Amino acid sequence: MGSEELKRKIISIIEENKDPIVKAAFYSDEKVSEIMRRLLSEWEKSGYKGSPIDYATIDELRVLADKAEFYRDAPRELYLRKLLRESIEG
Repeated sequence: MGSEELKRKIISIIEENKDPIVKAAFYSDEKVSEIMRRLLSEWEKSGYKGSPIDYATIDELRVLADKAEFYRDAPRELYLRKLLRESIEG
């Protein structure tokens, strides 16, 4: 799958998803957060041209697409348990 197809897939699964739990779970994932920090930094350096996802490597897009599919299909309880555990552990 090429980079444009991967971008469309990520946008379709995450950005166009009406379920806030799916978005929250995706963006709170450690690897996704790491990638997004880099993309936002590159986007800022470019003067905010395009969108952050335009600065992703093909490998980063693959990771993001895999994570998007995982969180789209994961039981909501998985994310809610993670939130509860993190709030208890501090």
